[in-house]
Amino acid sequence: MSVKLPIDHVVILVADLDTAGKAFEAAGFQVTPKALHSAAMGTANRCVMLNGNYIEILGIVAETEANMTWRTLLADGAGIHGIALRSGDI
Repeated sequence: MSVKLPIDHVVILVADLDTAGKAFEAAGFQVTPKALHSAAMGTANRCVMLNGNYIEILGIVAETEANMTWRTLLADGAGIHGIALRSGDI
């Protein structure tokens, strides 16, 4: 049996989504506009699109029960806090 699970995207959790997006732009990356998730999620993102995968810059816009884990992780500092794998046969 062979399992192939390439990286789809990494999640970089940040305290200030706008500042983080501008930092990636200053580094030469094209960053998508801010996209709000549902009110229940209380999060938003900006993405750095790469060749076949992407970097999701994730920020908290409202404290909700659904983002409690993200807020706990963010309390320890910004950075890579998630990796999403891709599967052609889940």
